[in-house]
Amino acid sequence: MVRENKFITDIRVNVILAIISSIAILIYKKEITFAIAFTVSIVFILFQGQYRKALNFASAFVILFILSILMAGKSGLATLWLFTTIARHLLIPLSFLQGISERSIGELLEVCHRLHLPKSFGVSAIVLMRFFPTIKYELNTIRGALKFRGIGISLFSTLFHLPKNFYLTLIPLLIRTVRISDEITTVALTRGIDLDRDIVSFSEVKWTNKNTVFLIVFSIVISSLKIIEIKWGWQF
Repeated sequence: MVRENKFITDIRVNVILAIISSIAILIYKKEITFAIAFTVSIVFILFQGQYRKALNFASAFVILFILSILMAGKSGLATLWLFTTIARHLLIPLSFLQGISERSIGELLEVCHRLHLPKSFGVSAIVLMRFFPTIKYELNTIRGALKFRGIGISLFSTLFHLPKNFYLTLIPLLIRTVRISDEITTVALTRGIDLDRDIVSFSEVKWTNKNTVFLIVFSIVISSLKIIEIKWGWQF
């Protein structure tokens, strides 16, 4: 799929690569293997012209890597070190899934239909992907309104009046969460989630030769990393 002169892979490519990479991170043992696999996932993002997202993922990986190094070997921080390590490894499959939430609802439903997934699963996944970005937008709006009233303008002010800032943010956010859930439920009903029949999608979903090449190449690279790790151990 080409959008604004950028090639965007089929959603099924993202899902399959995410599954393969999820299995891979369970069997990888050496940190260099994880690092190379993450580099491969960043290349996947760059091929689609998503430079800012690639930078965000790379920054998150570097930060988590530095934190894990600083906490390594310290008994009091063992649990936190474990969480940072797991989070760093999970960035690999998540980087393959990036961008799916930005696809149209019709396209996502059509892909779920072609994968023979239950309609309720597709709509539930779409609701989940739409919910958190919407909540983030609402949270930024609430913070902007508080700053306009002179509340939480600086970090010192926020920390000094932390309880006040907390409930002034939490209560409007809870109200908006209820409204958003009602709106999303209405959209799901409008799209026929309660009907036991197929729904016609107006979004075109095509599997092209480029999708095949992307899937084969990146699958081979991710799988071959484990073979190299076992046979040579990255010592040539």
